[in-house]
Amino acid sequence: MSFANTIAGGSNSLGVTGNAALNGAATGLSTLSVSGTTALNGGTVTTTGTQTYTGAVTLGSNAALTGSMVSFGNTIAGGSNSL
Repeated sequence: MSFANTIAGGSNSLGVTGNAALNGAATGLSTLSVSGTTALNGGTVTTTGTQTYTGAVTLGSNAALTGSMVSFGNTIAGGSNSL
């Protein structure tokens, strides 16, 4: 699933079964869970609860992840980008 723009969560949770490409910021989410690979291309992901990335994560740009706990179940490939 590919998100082309900003995700405004409105305090809702977002669960993606499969791969996800976040091409804009994701803010206002309660939780975020991705079961497949994740491409973080939008910079900021903010949740009030947990963020769970089960598959490999690729940084397409610098990223800032904010949540009560952020967990990774696989590799993180950043290239020259920072997390």
